[in-house]
Amino acid sequence: MFLKSTLFSSFCGCIFLLTSCAGTYQVPSSITINKSDSTSGVVLFSISLPKQSYGHYYIDIFQIESRKKEKLIISTADLPNFKNGEIKIFYGAKVLPKGEYKIYGWGIDFNDGTRKKPYVSKANVAFPFTVFAGDVNYLGDYFGMYRRITNGGGLKVPTEAYFIVSNRYLEDREIISKKFPGLNLNKTVDAMPDFDGNNTAFSGFYLKGINVP
Repeated sequence: MFLKSTLFSSFCGCIFLLTSCAGTYQVPSSITINKSDSTSGVVLFSISLPKQSYGHYYIDIFQIESRKKEKLIISTADLPNFKNGEIKIFYGAKVLPKGEYKIYGWGIDFNDGTRKKPYVSKANVAFPFTVFAGDVNYLGDYFGMYRRITNGGGLKVPTEAYFIVSNRYLEDREIISKKFPGLNLNKTVDAMPDFDGNNTAFSGFYLKGINVP
């Protein structure tokens, strides 16, 4: 299992949140975590996309002890927390019960303004990670990508989707700290899931720079 390690000596974060039965919804400016909290922690993640991407993107997670399911989700209908000529980045956070979790799938509802088509993971996966109580637990960045082909009408349309996983914390920490003033902690925990143990070519997750299509 992933070992707890400190990423940085201080952290403020910012984020888009999803309401669910196990997670706690708070507006970005008010989400907090007390270091003395022995029952829950904050999970921090980002989903990055090419500039011309639309729809809903999510990662499915599952708590081993309670068997409750969650989605770490963003919508391109919301304003990105960062964008340039090539990419846009959406940050997310949730307060979740401490314990052992796994990523078990993902999904994308692609919407180009004229039609909507869902894509979901094609394999049973189980990428473990731990949520430590009283900490911000960084789960990494998930860059959503499409393969496109030209259809009968001459338009390039998506035919396959996948995520490229990387650690963007150092690169993005300034943006994060400005967006989430309610989190002012002394450390952030490296809780990135273990994608090395049982990853397959069909999982839809690729580590940045390693066998990416």
